[in-house]
Amino acid sequence: MNRNNFLMIYGNDGRLVNNIGASNSFTGESWAGQFNKWLTYGTDPNKYVEMTIEELAEYQVALYLTSPFAKASINKPLTHIIGSGVYHKSHVNAKMLGISKESAKDLSKEIEHILHYEKLNLNYYEKQEILCREAMLTGDSILYFVHEDNPDGRPFDLVVAGGNEINNVTQSLLDHTIINGVIVDKFYRKKGIVRSYDNSIMFYVDPETNQRNFIQMMFQERASQVRGMPVNAVITSLLKNIEKVWGATTARMVQEAILLGYFATDSDVMKQTQNLSARARGKSKTEATNELSEKRSVDSLNPGSMYIFDNNGSMKFNDLKTPSSNFGNANIWTLNLVALATGYSPEYILSKYETSYSGHKGALNDVWTKVLKQRNTFVRITDNVVNWELIKAKVDDGTIKLPNKIKNDYKTNYYYKNALLAGTTLGEIPKHINPLQEVTAQIKAEEAGYNLKADNALKHGNVWDDVKEEWFEEQNEFNQRKPQEQAEIIKEADQEEKK
Repeated sequence: MNRNNFLMIYGNDGRLVNNIGASNSFTGESWAGQFNKWLTYGTDPNKYVEMTIEELAEYQVALYLTSPFAKASINKPLTHIIGSGVYHKSHVNAKMLGISKESAKDLSKEIEHILHYEKLNLNYYEKQEILCREAMLTGDSILYFVHEDNPDGRPFDLVVAGGNEINNVTQSLLDHTIINGVIVDKFYRKKGIVRSYDNSIMFYVDPETNQRNFIQMMFQERASQVRGMPVNAVITSLLKNIEKVWGATTARMVQEAILLGYFATDSDVMKQTQNLSARARGKSKTEATNELSEKRSVDSLNPGSMYIFDNNGSMKFNDLKTPSSNFGNANIWTLNLVALATGYSPEYILSKYETSYSGHKGALNDVWTKVLKQRNTFVRITDNVVNWELIKAKVDDGTIKLPNKIKNDYKTNYYYKNALLAGTTLGEIPKHINPLQEVTAQIKAEEAGYNLKADNALKHGNVWDDVKEEWFEEQNEFNQRKPQEQAEIIKEADQEEKK
């Protein structure tokens, strides 16, 4: 921005009518020229990444390995975003596929079970957490689909790599542009990457085989952004400086802990001067009475020995000091600023809840909104792609049987693809703060028509159709038993309830 020509007004004839300079009210400066030395990179999100990403990523890895704040701000959310693994509960769209509900239910079970067993074989559930952590830590992560040399009959292997796999190079070519190592078209639509390993170009989908090569996992925040930013980038300086506070405080605590005390000697200045003079003249220790201090230390004594003080000497013991009030406030507000930067409440990051029920519930609600947002981003970018590649591979080898109507063009028909991928994502769920109160509220909401049974079941990590089907199977099994057996079952259930 040219500060000397902040606003120029032109008339209808195209001539300059007025020229207004940049005043403080326009720039935010408290005085003219205050921001002249402020280092900025413009408004292009990719320019900032180009100039800082390598150093920022290195800083974040170092902080993650040394700062409890940095580690907790990433690992604690991951326990709920991914947890033990994000599970796909399949519910194919019967109407879109033109099949009956019963056929859709059978196809859903088939897809769900096959996807689950294939993911177990690929160790994919564990790789989900690593993939997401790397994206949060350094800005990007890569999930490679390796199609060659795969054992156990796998359709492909999944390999997780860091964002350092992308060469941070920017250049313009004839048919595409490379921005920070990512190949894009003129509308910033991603096509591939330049690999750091050998500077080779790899496209997301192989143009010859139409096979998926990799996924770039990142949390995008700005328009046209092609590389991710570390989630802790905004608090890098803060976390590094709080280390200095801890280092200085700990050093002082160590000194106070190891210095037991000090010796008090004769305070007569004349005698002290005589002792020093005697030493300088080479007198023996016995001749230099009432010496300024003994040259021995407590650690030089043999076990069981007693330290003998000189005349008028004594031992003064130190009192261990507690850190100043600044130390506690610095840590509290560091945690608060980490919470502001990450979007997760301080109580959640610290796992320390000392508030009322309403305050605890409010913090949990805020946290869970952010958890679901990041989980859904992960599912859309990564999990759905993995599911689709597995479905295609299993249809091709005949493991999954599709209706003849869609079998030939399901790969190219966008509606068929989404109908086959339709379903629910199951992951970690929020635990109850007051179980009786919250479950009762869910029942009341269902009775009033505000919620469905399916909604409440999902809050407990269940799918209502599965619960209902299991109930029906148990009921049918019960009805097929003899009256005497039914009575025994009811009797045992009553006795168990009384316990």
